[in-house]
Amino acid sequence: MKKGLCIAGFDGKHIKTHLNEVGYRVDIKHMYLPYNFTPLEILIHEMERKVSTGFTVSSERMKQLIEHQACFVRDYVTLSENYDQAYINWMQSKFLG
Repeated sequence: MKKGLCIAGFDGKHIKTHLNEVGYRVDIKHMYLPYNFTPLEILIHEMERKVSTGFTVSSERMKQLIEHQACFVRDYVTLSENYDQAYINWMQSKFLG
């Protein structure tokens, strides 16, 4: 049996379901657990959820998340060698102080 690798975002479970339906055995391995969403990812998810229910994200909430994302980029992304290192540094400062 051949082995393969698929790297996916959080919708990997949907890919797994589809591949299972067509006869593939699929295992999911998660990286960076627990994963904490960046402010921009939170905003995108909230906007998608609100739009699907006919509501909108408040301007105040959008401003808050955008400001947090700007700080994340300024304080971590621009000062790190790459995005992965920026995320790790952000997580360590967020949870380890």
